[in-house]
Amino acid sequence: MIHPRVLTSVHLLSGFLKCKRCGAAMTPLGAKSGKFHYYACQTYLKCGRDHCTQKMIPAKKIEPFITAAIKEKILTEDNIRRLLWTLNDEARAFDTEYRDKLEMINKVITDKHNRRAKLYEGIEAGNIELTDVGPRLKDLNQQIADLEAQKAELVRKHETGEGFTIPEEYLRPFVEDLRETLLDGSIVERRGFIRSFIKKIDVDYPEAFVEYTVPLPTKSKDRTSQYEVLSLVQSGVAG
Repeated sequence: MIHPRVLTSVHLLSGFLKCKRCGAAMTPLGAKSGKFHYYACQTYLKCGRDHCTQKMIPAKKIEPFITAAIKEKILTEDNIRRLLWTLNDEARAFDTEYRDKLEMINKVITDKHNRRAKLYEGIEAGNIELTDVGPRLKDLNQQIADLEAQKAELVRKHETGEGFTIPEEYLRPFVEDLRETLLDGSIVERRGFIRSFIKKIDVDYPEAFVEYTVPLPTKSKDRTSQYEVLSLVQSGVAG
């Protein structure tokens, strides 16, 4: 017979796990003087198995499984690249650079148009011969066309996010640093890190349903939630 006691301070997933069968929180427990650690449904603990049939899950099984799943399925280079793209400081810097470049191109285009208009006015007034300014007009027309193409490309990159890129040599060490924090940091560091993007983890043994948020640069501001169904049976860990 196991006589458990609540132990919340030393458990990585404390506050995250929910029983999918009844909706109650999964409480971390210690048994036999702290030798064994479990997560158990509060409904089961308070009311018995007649009210919830969720099993008590060993912490040593679910904690490494969830952290490994987060590492492999959520902390991917692609997700982190998208997350970094939306960081406020970088986004503001990119928007400022975009506006400055667009303003500069527009000013140059306006100047070229004014110069071309003066040449046409001179021709119409009979003050300038077309043969004298023909090459100059052709050059101005080409410059205006090139500037309009640069402007269109700049706008396209801004709208699609291509204008902001993260060098691979920076991205990969950053991803690895996040993974190391998840796997090797202190309990407080790891729990705080998980809390920054994991909303909840619903457990219905032998599966866990992880709901998390990763900022994505999409046109719809609501598309920030991701959902993964993880099978504890297929964790590849003994037991």
